[in-house]
Amino acid sequence: IPMTKKTSIQREHLTADAIEKKLLASESTQSILTPEQVVLRYGELLNQKKIDEIIDLYHQEAEIIPDQLQSLSGKEAIIEFYKNTFNTIELHGELKIQSIDLDHNLAIVRCEEPAEIKDLDSGLMIKSYFREIFLLKRIEEQWRIYRYMLSQNPAQAMASYLNI
Repeated sequence: IPMTKKTSIQREHLTADAIEKKLLASESTQSILTPEQVVLRYGELLNQKKIDEIIDLYHQEAEIIPDQLQSLSGKEAIIEFYKNTFNTIELHGELKIQSIDLDHNLAIVRCEEPAEIKDLDSGLMIKSYFREIFLLKRIEEQWRIYRYMLSQNPAQAMASYLNI
């Protein structure tokens, strides 16, 4: 994707309370979320298993590119992806924005997310570490998730929990 103007922003980790305050403050002054706010909102909704609100953040022609699974596109497939996910696991994590690259109507937001995943069948808690890239597209002044790519890194999960 050719980008003529590139802005890179480093962000630090925000707590859930800080995210909520930031979102409430932005919603009171504007109804349009920035790419950063869309991604932080996504992380909050993911932990709360709010499929309908997660789907509202996606573009009509969105695609998810998950680690070790087939890519999927379209809102119906994305809804099914989240239903299957939430029926099998419970996720406890916080997105940490690493960088944002912005160019007119496209934004790339790179995140990392140390998380604990609970397998709902066995009750087993698994340490995980997600690396995520969100490509957002601005349509009619609204930023929407257009492509979402995620991978897991077990070695990084252990290192993050051991503070290595």
